[in-house]
Amino acid sequence: MLRRKINTKQKHKHLIVTAAVFALLFLSLFALFAKPANAQTTDVTTTSASAPIHVQVQVGVWLNNVEKVDLAGNTYRLDFYLWFNFDPSQISLNNVRQFEFINGSPTKTEIDSNASYLEYRVKGDFITSFDFSQYPFESHILPVQLEHNSLDITH
Repeated sequence: MLRRKINTKQKHKHLIVTAAVFALLFLSLFALFAKPANAQTTDVTTTSASAPIHVQVQVGVWLNNVEKVDLAGNTYRLDFYLWFNFDPSQISLNNVRQFEFINGSPTKTEIDSNASYLEYRVKGDFITSFDFSQYPFESHILPVQLEHNSLDITH
């Protein structure tokens, strides 16, 4: 009788681990294929004394790995490349470099830069509030939020 209880507990434990691994795999595949990573374009309008200037900065992400998702702690660890493509006659490289992560403090290492392109390797922990109201059928988005250090949306 005791042996049967242990086998049942082991089966339940194995089922939970299998479900967790499947969920992480699904989340990482969803992150890769949900929408193209380089499809996001941010339009920023700057105002001057004469006329507004329309500045376009393309932002792209290449996700390497979702290393850890802690649903209880509302954290997740990501490893990805982040790149910016822009017109240097409209915005300077140094101005593009001045950004920060709002929902985390990962390490960022500059990989490549020239007059119109900037690329970083980013690794670290991010935070969000996971919604469990649709349990056990919920899905979660793992956002990466960026903001310029000194400019607001009008600049």
